[in-house]
Amino acid sequence: ELDEIGAGVIDFDCRASLSNPARDAAAAWKLARILEAENADAIHVIGVRPAALASLALKLVAANRIVVHLPDLDRLEPATTMARLYRPSPAGLVASLVRRPESFLLVENPDDLAHLRALGVEPGARLAVLGGAGVDPDDYPMMPPSQSATPIAACVGCMVTSSGIDVLMRAFDRVWARGVRLHLELVGEPGADEPDAIPPSEIAQWGLHPA
Repeated sequence: ELDEIGAGVIDFDCRASLSNPARDAAAAWKLARILEAENADAIHVIGVRPAALASLALKLVAANRIVVHLPDLDRLEPATTMARLYRPSPAGLVASLVRRPESFLLVENPDDLAHLRALGVEPGARLAVLGGAGVDPDDYPMMPPSQSATPIAACVGCMVTSSGIDVLMRAFDRVWARGVRLHLELVGEPGADEPDAIPPSEIAQWGLHPA
Protein backbone atom coordinates (compact mmCIF):
# COMPACT_ATOMS: atom_id res chain seq x y z
CA GLU A 1 0.00 0.00 0.00
CA LEU A 2 2.85 2.39 0.76
CA ASP A 3 4.48 1.63 -2.58
CA GLU A 4 1.21 2.43 -4.36
CA ILE A 5 1.13 5.98 -3.00
CA GLY A 6 4.77 6.52 -3.89
CA ALA A 7 6.18 6.35 -0.36
CA GLY A 8 9.72 5.07 -0.01
CA VAL A 9 10.27 2.46 2.70
CA ILE A 10 13.60 1.83 4.43
CA ASP A 11 13.83 -1.28 6.60
CA PHE A 12 14.68 -0.38 10.20
CA ASP A 13 13.70 -2.04 13.49
CA CYS A 14 13.45 0.23 16.53
CA ARG A 15 11.52 -2.16 18.76
CA ALA A 16 14.60 -3.09 20.75
CA SER A 17 15.38 0.48 21.84
CA LEU A 18 15.47 1.46 25.53
CA SER A 19 16.44 -2.06 26.56
CA ASN A 20 20.17 -2.54 25.96
CA PRO A 21 22.72 0.32 25.89
CA ALA A 22 25.03 -1.29 23.32
CA ARG A 23 22.16 -2.22 21.03
CA ASP A 24 20.60 1.22 21.47
CA ALA A 25 23.86 2.91 20.47
CA ALA A 26 24.16 0.73 17.36
CA ALA A 27 20.52 1.41 16.42
CA ALA A 28 20.97 5.16 16.95
CA TRP A 29 24.06 5.15 14.72
CA LYS A 30 22.19 3.28 11.99
CA LEU A 31 19.20 5.63 12.24
CA ALA A 32 21.50 8.66 12.10
CA ARG A 33 23.06 7.38 8.88
CA ILE A 34 19.57 6.86 7.38
CA LEU A 35 18.45 10.37 8.34
CA GLU A 36 21.69 11.85 7.02
CA ALA A 37 21.23 10.12 3.67
CA GLU A 38 17.57 11.15 3.39
CA ASN A 39 18.27 14.80 4.28
CA ALA A 40 14.54 15.21 5.03
CA ASP A 41 12.80 18.57 5.32
CA ALA A 42 10.88 17.20 8.33
CA ILE A 43 11.16 14.16 10.58
CA HIS A 44 8.01 12.77 12.19
CA VAL A 45 8.53 10.26 15.02
CA ILE A 46 5.53 8.41 16.46
CA GLY A 47 5.80 6.74 19.85
CA VAL A 48 8.09 6.87 22.86
CA ARG A 49 10.65 4.33 21.61
CA PRO A 50 11.15 5.99 18.19
CA ALA A 51 11.30 9.41 19.89
CA ALA A 52 13.93 8.24 22.38
CA LEU A 53 15.95 6.60 19.64
CA ALA A 54 15.64 9.70 17.45
CA SER A 55 16.89 11.79 20.39
CA LEU A 56 20.09 9.75 20.33
CA ALA A 57 20.40 9.69 16.54
CA LEU A 58 19.86 13.43 16.17
CA LYS A 59 22.88 14.12 18.35
CA LEU A 60 24.87 12.81 15.37
CA VAL A 61 23.05 14.49 12.49
CA ALA A 62 21.26 17.81 11.96
CA ALA A 63 17.50 18.14 11.44
CA ASN A 64 15.41 21.02 10.12
CA ARG A 65 12.02 20.21 11.68
CA ILE A 66 10.98 17.42 14.04
CA VAL A 67 7.41 16.42 14.87
CA VAL A 68 7.25 14.33 18.07
CA HIS A 69 3.96 12.41 18.34
CA LEU A 70 3.48 10.50 21.63
CA PRO A 71 0.41 8.25 21.78
CA ASP A 72 1.94 5.65 24.16
CA LEU A 73 2.79 7.49 27.35
CA ASP A 74 2.68 4.30 29.45
CA ARG A 75 6.28 3.81 28.26
CA LEU A 76 7.36 7.16 29.72
CA GLU A 77 7.25 6.19 33.38
CA PRO A 78 10.44 7.23 35.19
CA ALA A 79 13.26 4.72 34.98
CA THR A 80 14.27 2.75 38.07
CA THR A 81 17.35 3.84 40.01
CA MET A 82 19.30 0.86 38.66
CA ALA A 83 18.33 1.70 35.07
CA ARG A 84 19.51 5.30 35.45
CA LEU A 85 22.95 4.06 36.41
CA TYR A 86 23.68 2.70 32.94
CA ARG A 87 21.24 4.28 30.52
CA PRO A 88 19.20 7.50 30.24
CA SER A 89 15.51 7.27 31.05
CA PRO A 90 12.93 7.36 28.22
CA ALA A 91 11.49 10.54 29.75
CA GLY A 92 14.91 12.20 29.72
CA LEU A 93 15.55 11.29 26.09
CA VAL A 94 12.12 12.46 24.96
CA ALA A 95 12.47 15.67 26.98
CA SER A 96 15.78 16.46 25.29
CA LEU A 97 14.18 15.92 21.87
CA VAL A 98 11.12 18.06 22.63
CA ARG A 99 13.29 20.89 24.01
CA ARG A 100 15.06 21.31 20.70
CA PRO A 101 13.97 24.59 19.04
CA GLU A 102 13.15 22.77 15.79
CA SER A 103 10.78 20.32 17.53
CA PHE A 104 6.98 20.40 17.65
CA LEU A 105 5.00 18.14 20.02
CA LEU A 106 1.71 16.34 19.27
CA VAL A 107 -0.29 14.80 22.13
CA GLU A 108 -3.70 13.14 22.07
CA ASN A 109 -5.41 14.90 25.00
CA PRO A 110 -4.77 17.51 27.71
CA ASP A 111 -4.23 14.81 30.37
CA ASP A 112 -1.33 13.41 28.34
CA LEU A 113 0.19 16.89 28.18
CA ALA A 114 -0.12 17.28 31.96
CA HIS A 115 1.49 13.85 32.44
CA LEU A 116 4.40 14.81 30.19
CA ARG A 117 4.97 18.04 32.07
CA ALA A 118 4.93 16.16 35.38
CA LEU A 119 7.74 13.99 34.00
CA GLY A 120 9.76 17.04 33.02
CA VAL A 121 8.88 17.10 29.31
CA GLU A 122 8.10 20.77 28.67
CA PRO A 123 7.54 21.79 25.01
CA GLY A 124 6.67 25.42 25.70
CA ALA A 125 4.23 26.76 23.10
CA ARG A 126 5.33 24.38 20.33
CA LEU A 127 2.56 21.81 20.72
CA ALA A 128 -0.90 20.79 19.61
CA VAL A 129 -3.54 18.40 20.95
CA LEU A 130 -4.50 16.01 18.17
CA GLY A 131 -7.11 13.35 18.90
CA GLY A 132 -6.25 9.66 18.71
CA ALA A 133 -6.58 7.45 15.67
CA GLY A 134 -9.94 6.06 16.75
CA VAL A 135 -11.26 2.52 16.38
CA ASP A 136 -11.24 0.39 13.23
CA PRO A 137 -14.85 -0.85 12.89
CA ASP A 138 -13.65 -3.91 10.97
CA ASP A 139 -11.57 -4.98 13.98
CA TYR A 140 -14.10 -3.88 16.61
CA PRO A 141 -17.59 -4.08 15.07
CA MET A 142 -20.71 -2.90 16.87
CA MET A 143 -22.18 -5.82 18.81
CA PRO A 144 -25.80 -6.28 19.91
CA PRO A 145 -26.46 -5.56 23.60
CA SER A 146 -25.90 -8.55 25.87
CA GLN A 147 -28.99 -10.29 27.25
CA SER A 148 -27.01 -11.61 30.22
CA ALA A 149 -28.11 -10.64 33.70
CA THR A 150 -24.46 -10.74 34.79
CA PRO A 151 -22.55 -7.45 34.40
CA ILE A 152 -19.87 -7.51 31.72
CA ALA A 153 -16.61 -5.56 31.96
CA ALA A 154 -14.41 -5.13 28.88
CA CYS A 155 -10.80 -4.08 28.48
CA VAL A 156 -9.48 -3.12 25.04
CA GLY A 157 -5.72 -3.02 24.71
CA CYS A 158 -2.56 -4.84 23.81
CA MET A 159 -1.88 -7.92 25.95
CA VAL A 160 1.21 -6.49 27.64
CA THR A 161 1.98 -5.81 31.28
CA SER A 162 2.45 -2.07 30.62
CA SER A 163 -1.26 -1.96 29.76
CA GLY A 164 -2.09 -3.26 33.23
CA ILE A 165 -3.78 -6.43 31.98
CA ASP A 166 -2.09 -8.60 34.63
CA VAL A 167 -3.23 -6.22 37.39
CA LEU A 168 -6.77 -6.33 35.99
CA MET A 169 -6.76 -10.12 36.08
CA ARG A 170 -5.62 -10.20 39.70
CA ALA A 171 -8.41 -7.78 40.59
CA PHE A 172 -10.90 -9.94 38.67
CA ASP A 173 -9.84 -13.01 40.65
CA ARG A 174 -10.31 -11.12 43.92
CA VAL A 175 -13.79 -9.98 42.88
CA TRP A 176 -14.76 -13.57 42.13
CA ALA A 177 -13.24 -14.77 45.40
CA ARG A 178 -15.62 -12.40 47.20
CA GLY A 179 -18.60 -14.01 45.47
CA VAL A 180 -19.29 -11.15 43.07
CA ARG A 181 -20.20 -12.57 39.67
CA LEU A 182 -18.80 -10.52 36.80
CA HIS A 183 -17.92 -11.42 33.22
CA LEU A 184 -14.71 -10.00 31.80
CA GLU A 185 -13.85 -9.64 28.12
CA LEU A 186 -10.27 -8.94 26.98
CA VAL A 187 -10.07 -7.48 23.48
CA GLY A 188 -6.77 -6.84 21.77
CA GLU A 189 -3.66 -8.13 20.07
CA PRO A 190 -1.32 -10.53 21.91
CA GLY A 191 1.68 -8.17 21.66
CA ALA A 192 4.06 -10.97 20.75
CA ASP A 193 6.77 -8.54 19.55
CA GLU A 194 6.74 -6.47 22.73
CA PRO A 195 9.33 -7.08 25.47
CA ASP A 196 6.61 -7.10 28.15
CA ALA A 197 4.19 -9.35 26.26
CA ILE A 198 2.05 -11.63 28.41
CA PRO A 199 2.86 -15.25 27.50
CA PRO A 200 0.21 -16.93 25.29
CA SER A 201 0.05 -19.80 27.78
CA GLU A 202 -1.02 -17.39 30.53
CA ILE A 203 -3.67 -15.81 28.29
CA ALA A 204 -4.93 -19.30 27.40
CA GLN A 205 -5.14 -20.12 31.12
CA TRP A 206 -7.24 -17.02 31.70
CA GLY A 207 -9.59 -18.23 28.97
CA LEU A 208 -10.40 -21.35 31.03
CA HIS A 209 -12.13 -19.22 33.69
CA PRO A 210 -15.92 -19.62 33.51
CA ALA A 211 -16.32 -15.85 33.22
